[in-house]
Amino acid sequence: MMKNLTLLFLILCLTAPIFAQNKVVLDRGTVLKITSLSDMGSKINQSGDIVHFTVSEDIYVNEELVIPSGSEVTGTVQKSKRARLAGTNAKFDISVDYLRLPNGNNIHLRSNKELDNVEDKQILVIGAAVLVNPLFLLFKGKDVTIPQGTPFEVYLDEDIIALD
Repeated sequence: MMKNLTLLFLILCLTAPIFAQNKVVLDRGTVLKITSLSDMGSKINQSGDIVHFTVSEDIYVNEELVIPSGSEVTGTVQKSKRARLAGTNAKFDISVDYLRLPNGNNIHLRSNKELDNVEDKQILVIGAAVLVNPLFLLFKGKDVTIPQGTPFEVYLDEDIIALD
């Protein structure tokens, strides 16, 4: 009897790694194409607003669907400042927070977009323009508008592990 239990235990221990290899893994840093679900912009949104996107392409690993198109992506407006006089353009920053998988799990996302330091350049341009034409201070800058359906690329900020 003891030999049978030992043999059964040994078989289970040796077959466990085989089942573990059946996991599908989508690595952190994988590009995900998303689309905005509504108009967004410096005139529409305020800092702290929740914004919604949808995944625009199915993501497969080894012919297994891991992320279906239409999956919900949620983000937050981090900064929203309307355009002002003196040619000061609007500022509108969004963070992509998470992707909701069909099983209800949330996966953190990130964006790698790096921006140049534009504020220093604007200050220099405004200072030079005042010397040339003081009426420049009366011109309003441009607001930011992102229409519904605008595509973006974001990145997984953690691995996705799904069982076959």
